Amino acid sequence: MSIPNNLQGFLNGIFALTPEEIKIYEEAFIHSSNDSLPNNQRLAFLGDSVIRLIIREHSYKKYRDWNIGKLTELCKGIESDENFTIIANNLKIVNHMDIKNPPPDINENETLNAEAFEALIGALYLTNGLEQTRRIVLKYLFADIEQFKDDDKSYLNWIKNHSIGYVVNCNRQPNPNYLILHRADCNTISGIPAKGKFWSKDYIKICSLDPNELENWAQKQSGGELQRCPICKP
Repeated sequence: MSIPNNLQGFLNGIFALTPEEIKIYEEAFIHSSNDSLPNNQRLAFLGDSVIRLIIREHSYKKYRDWNIGKLTELCKGIESDENFTIIANNLKIVNHMDIKNPPPDINENETLNAEAFEALIGALYLTNGLEQTRRIVLKYLFADIEQFKDDDKSYLNWIKNHSIGYVVNCNRQPNPNYLILHRADCNTISGIPAKGKFWSKDYIKICSLDPNELENWAQKQSGGELQRCPICKP
């Protein structure tokens, strides 16, 4: 398999690889359904361990006052196949893969997409080392603040995988008089919306693991202060 030009452009857009480095990525984009070696499972095996190391090291250093229970809960969500699948879909990784018999649910197939993302990270680690890999993994897995507008699926996935995080509920154009801080597991910002059909349409959601980051966001974006939800009492 030789890497087509569109795949080279895709990879260079993310990683800025040299022609020599890009060769190893052939293996990362060969699915095991082809019944041939090499395929991407060995790279996925490596990438899975690299991703988990980066996630746990970052969590350990950033959240210094968290006990092992909170760290485990956080990492469990971030390291899930469901979360990796969303990232793989956003990057459109499977569009570039060599798959003999693509399943009909290719974009929702968590095993296929998670392995593809892990294999890509495994290839990056082998070609560019840990520091460059850390930069890429943190970029996609640890945005300090995430904003959800017209995207209920991603929002609900975020609060599911970051149940110890925080959410600001505010108007589409943030109003300093309506900035409500909730815990991510608050039942007033999940499940079935009390008004309308969507969570992230009329009211957008600003999410972070650190409430101080959301306080700073409120000040910079609207000059307002966060009000605390009286139900979950963050």
